[in-house]
Amino acid sequence: MKTAVEYKSGESTAHPGEPCDYMRCETVNRTGDGVILYAELPPIAGDETGTYDALKREILEWAEVEDVDPETLRFCYD
Repeated sequence: MKTAVEYKSGESTAHPGEPCDYMRCETVNRTGDGVILYAELPPIAGDETGTYDALKREILEWAEVEDVDPETLRFCYD
C-alpha cells in the first residue's frame, strides 16, 4: 500500500504569516518507525504547480535520509 504525499498551499511553518506550497506525508520507514516527510517553498505566482518538481525532489531526499522506501510514496501528479 502506498502513502499519499499531500501537495498543498498554506502558511509557511518556517516563516509564519508567509504563503508557501508544501508537500507532507506521514509514513513509516523500513524499520517501522513513524516518519513525517515535509518540504516547503514559496509559491510561484501564476503557476499553481510550479513548485511540484522541486518539492518532490526534496521529499525523495528526505525519504532517503529517513530510510523510507520511495516506492511506498504516491505523488498526486505521477
